[in-house]
Amino acid sequence: MNYGIDEKISKPLLYRKLTNDKVINITGEGGAGKSTLCENFRKNANEYIVIDFDSINLNNNKVGTLEYDLVKLIVNKYGKDIFPQTHHRNGEKQMLINEEFFEKCSICFATIYDEIINYLAPTGKVIVIDGSQYRFVNDASKIKGEFIALRTSLETCLNQSFSRHKKLNQEETEEQLFKHRQNKKEMFKIFNPLLNSTINTVANLSINKFDNNFKEELRTSLSELINSILENNYSSLSLEEQNFLKNIQAKKVITMNNYLDIMPKFINTPNYLEQLNISKTISSKPFLLTNNAILINLDELYLNGYRKVEDILNLFTEELKSYLNIKSLDQSL
Repeated sequence: MNYGIDEKISKPLLYRKLTNDKVINITGEGGAGKSTLCENFRKNANEYIVIDFDSINLNNNKVGTLEYDLVKLIVNKYGKDIFPQTHHRNGEKQMLINEEFFEKCSICFATIYDEIINYLAPTGKVIVIDGSQYRFVNDASKIKGEFIALRTSLETCLNQSFSRHKKLNQEETEEQLFKHRQNKKEMFKIFNPLLNSTINTVANLSINKFDNNFKEELRTSLSELINSILENNYSSLSLEEQNFLKNIQAKKVITMNNYLDIMPKFINTPNYLEQLNISKTISSKPFLLTNNAILINLDELYLNGYRKVEDILNLFTEELKSYLNIKSLDQSL
C-alpha cells in the first residue's frame, strides 16, 4: 500500500507512535499545513516547545530565536560545512543538487536531529519538530516519539505555497511569480519521492517483536478466553450484556501491527488538529471492535510493555469489565 503524498488527491494525515519519547515529528511538503498545526502546539508553551527544522537547515534565522541558538551550537561543534553548501546563479542563491548533496543532507539531518533532542530534552517539554527535511532520513527506526505526515496533495501544496509567496512578495512581476511557481513545481518533482519514501518506511516499520507463533497463540487464546467468560458468567449477566458477549464471541480475532490501513474510515474532517486527535485516540487503543472482528494493536501493546499472552489477555478482561461496568468476571478456562 502506498502511504505517500499524492499529486492530486489529499489524504488524511498519517500518525504513528514509534517510541515513548516526548517528541512529535511533523512533516509534509511546503504548503501542506505544518505551520498551522504547529501553532496549536505553540499556544501551549508550558507543555510543548516547537522547533522549525527547515529554518535551521537553511541557516537564516533571526538572533534571539531558538533556531538561531541551535545553529550557533551546531556550527561551533561541527563547523559551517555541516550544512549543504549554496552557490549563486543569476543573482539567486541556489543549491547544487547531485548525489553528494543528497548524501550531505542525510548526514546533516541525522546530526541536527540528535542535537535538537539533546538540547531541548532538559526542558522536560514535548519537543515538536516541524520540517520537510525528514525526506533525508536514512534510518527511520531512529526517529523518536510520534510521527505525523500531512499528506496534502502536491497540487494543493503548490497553490497554497504560491499564494503565500505572492502575498509576501507583492513587488514581484508576473514573470517573477511564474518563475517561482515553476521552480517550486520542479522541486516537488525532485524531492517529493524522497519524502514519500520516508513516509512509507515509517508506515511499514515493525515496532513489535512478536513472531507468527506468538500471534497465533494470542488469537487462539483470546477466542478461548471470550468463550470461557461467556460460559462462566452467562447467568449473572443482563440480557444486554449476554448479547454483547455473544456478539464478541462471533467475531474473528485479527492481530495487526497498527491501525493505519483502517484509520481513514474514521476520519471525515479536513481539519488537521481534529484528524490528529482522532488518530491518536484510535491508535492508542490496544483492542478495537469492528462489525465482524476484534482487532489487536500489537505495536501499542508492545510499546506499553505487554509482551506476554497472559498479560494481554488480562488487559482485555479489564477493558471488557470497564466497558460492561462489571467489577469482576470469571475468566478461568
